Amino acid sequence: MFVYLQVARHKDRSAVAQILRVLPICQSERHYEDTFLHSLVSYLISMVEDFTHEDFVSVVFDNFFKVRTFLEPEIAIIQIVRLHFS
Repeated sequence: MFVYLQVARHKDRSAVAQILRVLPICQSERHYEDTFLHSLVSYLISMVEDFTHEDFVSVVFDNFFKVRTFLEPEIAIIQIVRLHFS
């Protein structure tokens, strides 16, 4: 998770996309805790120009957040709304 935050901080779209594909299948789901999600969304907000790429949008919303909304929808929805309106 630390590696992801460092990659996101440097706004490396391809690395962020690769890591987001793997995070939902990681053990113990720490990556879905509020503190990590808040940091993740904060870095994603700063990557606004990367959301013009369909593959990046698909990874963020279809691969990462879609899994979470089925498990605990309220936490994921708050972060999705934050990401959408920023």
